[in-house]
Amino acid sequence: MTTNRAMAPPGGPAPGPGRRVLVTGATGYVGSNIAAALLADPGVAEVVAGGRDPAAAGPLGAVLGGPGRWRFSAGRLPGEPWGLEGVDTLVHVAGVRPGIGVDDTALLLVNQEGTRRLLEGVPGSAVDRVVLISAQSVYGWRRPPPWHETMEARPQTAYGISKWVAEFLCQCLDPEVDVAVLRLARVYGLGVGHRLVWTRMPHRFGLLAARGETIPVFGDGEQRLDLVHVSDVAEAVRRAVVAPGPPGRAVLNIGGGAPLATRRLAEICARAAADLGLPIPLIASVPESRGSAADFGLDITRAREVLGWEPRREPAEGLRELIGAAGR
Repeated sequence: MTTNRAMAPPGGPAPGPGRRVLVTGATGYVGSNIAAALLADPGVAEVVAGGRDPAAAGPLGAVLGGPGRWRFSAGRLPGEPWGLEGVDTLVHVAGVRPGIGVDDTALLLVNQEGTRRLLEGVPGSAVDRVVLISAQSVYGWRRPPPWHETMEARPQTAYGISKWVAEFLCQCLDPEVDVAVLRLARVYGLGVGHRLVWTRMPHRFGLLAARGETIPVFGDGEQRLDLVHVSDVAEAVRRAVVAPGPPGRAVLNIGGGAPLATRRLAEICARAAADLGLPIPLIASVPESRGSAADFGLDITRAREVLGWEPRREPAEGLRELIGAAGR
């Protein structure tokens, strides 16, 4: 790791004037929560919120507060990457996720080529730390979890491949630039700004529970999902930005620590609806259409050791908050 600057204890603020951080994708679900967490840390002097549409700066201001320690910067990947002037830390969140209307070409063009063009600005800039938001998709799903960072990457989708290549590009930066690659499990939770996609799990279960509608569980319901609350993700990123670690080239899993079976997840949602005084949804078994689904699970031991980080939000708490918001 670089040694030309003083660093703070794990989880504490950086000394001196503080870090100046560009967060790409700051107007999105994960990015806005990261930007808010960084602004809450006195060790961060300024956050540059990178987004595609300048019109999004207004709604983002409702989340981050009035002008002061943050400012908006417009950019778009791959063709118009954000400039790195005036920042010493890059937190790269921006990217395209699989979904309706998103083809493999878009995934590779934005996540892979876009990252390459963004990182072209690092040499010659003041950036000495890069935090890349990656995903558990780089592991593939043909091996039983838990997955550890020492396992070789075996991505099986265009999204997983694009994240793997983005990781490789970060690892190719000058050795004097610290790099932390954070491989996220499935992110959920209300967070700040409430920019949620209710069709994705477990938000979909939460919405159905809030409406009192039947929650479908495929197969035997034993498929395990690794869920990590968006506030815990934001805290991991904050520590990666201001803490003395991670070392020069760190790859860290950021997960919930205890994967949940989908049936158990449905039961938690049903109980939360009852506790909130909402109609209790039924849970129905639905035949699987394509065979048994794979289990997911990340070993988060290394993130505990390197960042002093621990997931704090229990699924029952996070899902209850989610269902409460959906039911209003």
